[in-house]
Amino acid sequence: MIRLKPGYAEGWNKRATALWMARRYQESVADCIKVIELNPHHFGALSGLGLNYLGMNDMEAALDAFKRTLEILPYSRSAARYIEILEKKLSESRKKI
Repeated sequence: MIRLKPGYAEGWNKRATALWMARRYQESVADCIKVIELNPHHFGALSGLGLNYLGMNDMEAALDAFKRTLEILPYSRSAARYIEILEKKLSESRKKI
């Protein structure tokens, strides 16, 4: 699909999902970013970006992605919950320093 219709955001998003499932996080991040370039309001790609960053243990980037998701989809319980968890973890890790 990506070769046939490179401007079709959902093709990139489906590949990003498959890459995430295979734990190929960096490749999935690149596809999520492409989706967001094509469709800045694609909350699924933003949420996927957050999940990828979690897989890469980059809590700051994950938090940012979930906050961006919540800006587009304010009633997302999963994004709100991830934000709550990440803010708590980051706060605790800063106290240890």
